[in-house]
Amino acid sequence: MYPDLDFKACIHNECDSFARYMVRIDEMRESLHILRQVVDTMPEGKTTSQAKYGIAPMTGAPTAVSTYFPRIFTPPPGEVYSRIEAPKGELGFYVVSDGTTKPYRIKIRSPSFCNLTALPKMVEGLMILT
Repeated sequence: MYPDLDFKACIHNECDSFARYMVRIDEMRESLHILRQVVDTMPEGKTTSQAKYGIAPMTGAPTAVSTYFPRIFTPPPGEVYSRIEAPKGELGFYVVSDGTTKPYRIKIRSPSFCNLTALPKMVEGLMILT
């Protein structure tokens, strides 16, 4: 589907807060542009899933109310690392599953201090004025 979509990469060459802000604004505009294209190409018919996802966490409630809670899923056995772009850097999830609803290991790499590695390049040659 991606080769059929018309979109542009959102970049600014400046290394300041305003440029990063403008990238976020441009990304939101491009997201709307992509969504409009996808909606126009969606086939006719039902757009909601009729699937049920087990019971609600900690309550034992029947599946009818599972839509009010996060979906319970069973990842296949194995390990995976997946990442997405977050406002302050990369947000990563590492999951090791034994095939049950309770994974063996989960590690979430939040975008915090790890995004500071770009800071020396951004401030090269600049001075802090007091």
